[in-house]
Amino acid sequence: MFIEELFKSAWLRLLQKGTVHASRNGRFNQLYHVNDPWGMESEREQFRFLETNRLIEKELGNIGSLLEIGCGEGHQTEYLGSLCEHLYGFDVSKTAVSRAQQRCPDARLYIADVFSYQPELKKFDLVVACEVLYYIKDIPSALRRMNELGSKCLVTYYQAEPCILDPFFDDIRNIETRVIQAGDISWKVVWWDNTRTDDEGYS
Repeated sequence: MFIEELFKSAWLRLLQKGTVHASRNGRFNQLYHVNDPWGMESEREQFRFLETNRLIEKELGNIGSLLEIGCGEGHQTEYLGSLCEHLYGFDVSKTAVSRAQQRCPDARLYIADVFSYQPELKKFDLVVACEVLYYIKDIPSALRRMNELGSKCLVTYYQAEPCILDPFFDDIRNIETRVIQAGDISWKVVWWDNTRTDDEGYS
């Protein structure tokens, strides 16, 4: 068992090395040769899912339609499904989407990236991108695409010091933020409302 875990860990490190800020879809699909390559079943990640849900419920209210960018194998998708009436999502990995669909049979999930996805709705009530911006090469364009897709948008990412993602939100006016803390690990949650007309939104 120890040898299997050691092999899995080495395999994942090798594949993950080339994925940050790269949009290398092939590598992502290779990652899913093993189940749960990102450790989403861990207690820490389950806590993050729960706290993200609590924040959405408190700050954004009732959600009719929700789109998840980068649904992976559907671990967080399960949680998000309890917040909305209609759940949509996509991921670049065919294997991941297949597993997510089994986990969340009522969700409408697709194989796509943020730029190729063809939305079924003119506008979703909420678009979320949790722990995925690290793997997108053109982050400003991805954020603009989120604004095209959603009336409201929410992003989460690991809060490192210094955090290389923070500057990408400088052009979004009147954003709101919170921090989810789990021991010595923290994540930043950023959200904004595109329906507000008081000179807010992405410039």
